[in-house]
Amino acid sequence: MVFGTFDRLHPGHLFFLEKARRLGDKLIVVIARDRIVKILKDRVPQQSETSRRAAVRRTGLADCVVLGDAKLEAYGVVKKFRPVVIALGYDQQALAKNLRLCLPRLCLGYSLRFRRIASYKPRTFKSSLLAC
Repeated sequence: MVFGTFDRLHPGHLFFLEKARRLGDKLIVVIARDRIVKILKDRVPQQSETSRRAAVRRTGLADCVVLGDAKLEAYGVVKKFRPVVIALGYDQQALAKNLRLCLPRLCLGYSLRFRRIASYKPRTFKSSLLAC
């Protein structure tokens, strides 16, 4: 499972998805809701959540592409899909910390592993730089 905004899908996103796909039998991509992106990044995505979801689906890299929870830090998608591994991008430190804090209350009953995906030309392809 991976989490992301995936706004204006670019080669860095594709690299991330390809690497995450190799970590398990299936890849579930969780697309951040527009409202959640606004809270976390203090801006709305350039593309709607449905457009971003469709773009990730078109890559063919994911077995399942779903919209994230409507409530921040709910992680209902984790409870629903019960991933064995959550892959995190090189720049998702806040998400990693938050997941580790919130997961115990989900009572999953199994050990969830986290894997960090290395960056792919972050100065060239980081979404926040493209928005400048």
